[in-house]
Amino acid sequence: MLGFTQEQITQFGSKLLMVAGGFAGGYLLAMLAGIGYDKMLARKQSPAFLHRWLRRIGGVLGALIIGFLVFRGGGIGNGTGNGSGGDTPSTGTQTGSGGTEDSTNTVKPTMKSSDTSVTLKPLQVTILAGEEVEKNTEKFYIVGEASLKVDRGAVLAAVTDLQRSSQAIVVVVYKFGRDAGTKTIGFTDLETDLKQLKVQFLSEDEFKVLSRKTP
Repeated sequence: MLGFTQEQITQFGSKLLMVAGGFAGGYLLAMLAGIGYDKMLARKQSPAFLHRWLRRIGGVLGALIIGFLVFRGGGIGNGTGNGSGGDTPSTGTQTGSGGTEDSTNTVKPTMKSSDTSVTLKPLQVTILAGEEVEKNTEKFYIVGEASLKVDRGAVLAAVTDLQRSSQAIVVVVYKFGRDAGTKTIGFTDLETDLKQLKVQFLSEDEFKVLSRKTP
């Protein structure tokens, strides 16, 4: 009817009843106020027309106050506004749905980082320095448990071969010979090359800690 939904018409009728209740409440309060004034202050009966006007004014004021609260100056158009406002939860639902998608997106990295299918494949390398290195060579390394000393190119080739043959994440785990350390050329040069290959370069202790965290 007139473009309004049944719900809007029902809301408008409810508001009219509230306004009527406001008029009745104001009327009653004004009547009680007049009686109280006569008994406690004036100690005599006021003219009847004053009581009638006081009750009417009280009723009108009560209706205006309640009308302002329930309509807030909008009339039945406010009912339409409320209907639109009623759509806000729907928008909120859509936002909530969007929030669900966002929370799903934030969960995915966590799932990837804790994926039980991820395994680590270590390549053991011993770093040498000083008298342990063959003279006039750059054979600063021993790969695995072998006794053969190799240069950095051989280590990087072993890393590449292991990456191709294994689906696991390859990491290079180092330990030092008698004279080597983090400041020796064998360590610093290999560390630089592995960073370019995006391969983790870990000490034995670091690898043990990472292994405990990775299923």
